[in-house]
Amino acid sequence: MMFANSLTARVVVLCLVPLMFQLGLLGALENLRAQSEADLDRSIKSRAISDAINQLAHDIFDIESMYGHETALVQAAPTEADFKVQLARLHKDYDAIEALIGNDSRRMAIVQKSRNTADEALKLFTALRDSQEHRSADWKERESLWWKLRACAVNIMSEEMIEIGKSEKAQAARSPEVQREFRTKIRQLVFAGAGVNLLLAGLLALYLTRTIILRLKKINENAVRLANDLPLNPPTGGADELGALDASFHNMANALKESVRKEQAVTDNMRDCIFSIDGEGTIMRANPACSSMFKIENEDLVGRRFIDLIETSEIDTAYTFMLTQQEGAEPKNLDVTMKRRDGTTFDALWSARWSPDEKALYSIISDQSERIQAERLKQEVVAMVTHDLRVPLSVMQNFLQFIENGYYGNLNEKGLKFFPGTKRNCNQMLDLTNDLLELEKIKSGMMELDLENTDLAEVVKQCVETLTPVAEEFGLKLEVTAEPLQMRVDSKLISRTVTNLVSNAMKHSPRDAKVQIELKQHDGVAQVSVRDFGTGIAKEEQEKIFERFHQASGSAKQITGTGLGLTICKLVVDMHGGKIWVESEKGKGSTFAFALPLES
Repeated sequence: MMFANSLTARVVVLCLVPLMFQLGLLGALENLRAQSEADLDRSIKSRAISDAINQLAHDIFDIESMYGHETALVQAAPTEADFKVQLARLHKDYDAIEALIGNDSRRMAIVQKSRNTADEALKLFTALRDSQEHRSADWKERESLWWKLRACAVNIMSEEMIEIGKSEKAQAARSPEVQREFRTKIRQLVFAGAGVNLLLAGLLALYLTRTIILRLKKINENAVRLANDLPLNPPTGGADELGALDASFHNMANALKESVRKEQAVTDNMRDCIFSIDGEGTIMRANPACSSMFKIENEDLVGRRFIDLIETSEIDTAYTFMLTQQEGAEPKNLDVTMKRRDGTTFDALWSARWSPDEKALYSIISDQSERIQAERLKQEVVAMVTHDLRVPLSVMQNFLQFIENGYYGNLNEKGLKFFPGTKRNCNQMLDLTNDLLELEKIKSGMMELDLENTDLAEVVKQCVETLTPVAEEFGLKLEVTAEPLQMRVDSKLISRTVTNLVSNAMKHSPRDAKVQIELKQHDGVAQVSVRDFGTGIAKEEQEKIFERFHQASGSAKQITGTGLGLTICKLVVDMHGGKIWVESEKGKGSTFAFALPLES
């Protein structure tokens, strides 16, 4: 049923209709041609029959002329050979007539009757000839034979035989007229077929135009309307392929509109300003956030030169950035100061990407006022930590060291009791301050790598040697496996990283446990692993273990830390282009490892 309504079925029918008509026309023309050829064959055969009968009559007339009366018979005196020649001619004539007549029983009977009469006449003629030669009969008897012979001669060319000859001759004479009639019919049929073909072609063209071409035109028009964001024409309907195509097109258009609507909703509700700039620097489109950011209506914003929104002192930088993006540079961000309509300025981050197809620079402007304010506040905090905390803590640490060395006399029993805790807390606060400053230094990009050819194994061993006294104090054993390995690294930062990882392992190891440190080379990287046999780290904590101030729960915690060591480790490894990770199972300890590319 679906095939019957399909466009394929209609096209097949449209092709079959003229094809069937053409086949019918060819059949009719072939029938007329066959009739014409059959009539021509009959005409040729009729002429041959008429000629054969005429030849028979001519031969009989010749025989009668030569031997048709007594005097002629005596004068001719035919021999046996002459007689056989005449006899053969007659038989040849009859054979020809019979061959041409074929299966026509009525005519064959007439010819056979004539042939029998001719045979009887030949017998009488033979008797007359023999009696003439031997003079075996008197005149009366011979006269009787002559009368019989003449009667036979008359019956040889009977009325039926003569009628056959006449009818066949008439049939042959009518043939040209019949052939003309056939040719006329063929011409008429050809012209009629051509006319019907033209009519069918017109009807099929009209049908195609109404059912296919117009619908295709409407679908094409819908494509143009969709491209120009105009309402689509109503669906064409129909259960064929064109109807399905049009329905799919409408569904696609609706899906696109819905997608555009959702995308528009996203851009309309974003806090950041999104707009596009043409090659001349003119704003073509802008989302609603631009209006509130620049204190200007979008209608007034579109058509303005983007440079007019840049602080005067930074126009050259912004213009260079825009040209660089148009030339196909990698998308980058630019910190720029922008101005509003009321003259106030704000710090912004400009992200841009040039589209060669659209010939537009798609840009996002983010108001960085809050971020920069937070950065300034953070810098103030760092400065405060540096000057207001670090310096007093350093002085306090030195003072405690002097007390420990006895420069201010000996402590009493109570002083000796509280002195270790005071020193430990002071050192911990100073470590926290130093870690915090170093962390901010790395994150702000103020710290640069001092790369040099270093034996990484020596760095690892020195870290272990430094921490061995502390480990022995807490009953821990440090085991190191490291083969010499030369590579370019910042030895101080890598040493700090290894120290932090080993200290972290010691912190989470129970008394009388061991910590294994291993350096190995594989797959183009140098890998340092630090394994402890503590309580392990839960899976949900492993993803956050490198975040600042995060400490794993449930550890032995023989040694306290600042909560920033692993964060600093990750930043240092990232600066070297490496990777750091943790492998741990609850109750079976943890392995912290980092890998550095050998060719960094």
